[in-house]
Amino acid sequence: RGTSSPTGTPKSYGFKLQQSLDNAKAHMTSLGFDPQTSHRILLPLPITHTFGMVAGVLGSLQYNSDLFIANHGISAQGIMQEAIEHNIDSIYLTPPQVIQLNTLLKRRPNIPKPQLQRISIGSAPVLASELLKLMAHFPNTDFYTTYGLTEMGPRVSTFYAGIGSDPNSVLLEQPNQVTPLGNPLPGVELKVEDQRLWIKSTYQAINLGQGDSHYYDTQDQCLQDENGNIRVPGRADDTIIRSGINIFPHEIEALLTGIEPLQATCMIATPSRAYGQIPVLVCQVEEEKIQDDTSTMEQEILARLQDAVPATHMPARIVFRNQLPRTSLGKIQRNLLAREIMGTLHGEH
Repeated sequence: RGTSSPTGTPKSYGFKLQQSLDNAKAHMTSLGFDPQTSHRILLPLPITHTFGMVAGVLGSLQYNSDLFIANHGISAQGIMQEAIEHNIDSIYLTPPQVIQLNTLLKRRPNIPKPQLQRISIGSAPVLASELLKLMAHFPNTDFYTTYGLTEMGPRVSTFYAGIGSDPNSVLLEQPNQVTPLGNPLPGVELKVEDQRLWIKSTYQAINLGQGDSHYYDTQDQCLQDENGNIRVPGRADDTIIRSGINIFPHEIEALLTGIEPLQATCMIATPSRAYGQIPVLVCQVEEEKIQDDTSTMEQEILARLQDAVPATHMPARIVFRNQLPRTSLGKIQRNLLAREIMGTLHGEH
């Protein structure tokens, strides 16, 4: 059995063991692992964090691999050190860890780096621009991003981002977008209806009701471009609806990468009598920056967005904090942040 969340009230799902083994094997194959070759894989987060990590364990067992699992979260520098010490050839990362590694490698470009065959990034959408930064530091490494959902097995699809020195052209063409979902695993089908992602999977949980012959509504908001690439910018319940217009927070947040001294941004919805919902942008910066005059940062943020989004998508207010609530995987807890912010804002919009 597995749970769908490392925080809050977990949902429980049951799986047939053989289907879970098959799902893990399909995932390993999609990442280019050779079952006849021994590998050394690093999971820099504890196994208890998500059910998706169980697939990593099952896959490594089937593929004759040595698996190194952290008993607690380790820093970006720790990831580099562990990979070198244990002669790791493959690393699984989360998007926050990608950002942390980029920060480390920017500050210390000459730090010793491991010789890796592959890096796989999962658990949440990763921005193409952040992935490209990391790829530049590992020119001989294959990069992948994966999408999964606990209910579906949990592995669903894999996108090959290219080798570090030769990124997939999709990343270069749309650097401010999250990476596409890529190819579904054998036994999985994807479709888009009403900008929502639906999945049919032979690996899905046995207690979902209709069985694996029906499509399952993931509740994930998604967009499909003219080339058929499907992207999931975020959960459907993260979407902000202002006067009937949909605003996808991740698209706004992506436009603000690279602005100093912003460490992270999160667009949330607050209620409004006039518009239904309005967007509020919450920015994480160091404490001493908050104590300074923040008007310059606000002006730079607004100037960046002014040329890129319509007026309806502009934040009604910008809030600066030195920390944002996060899950154990480093994801920002939007719902909790929204409740905290609404408790501090006053007045009607």
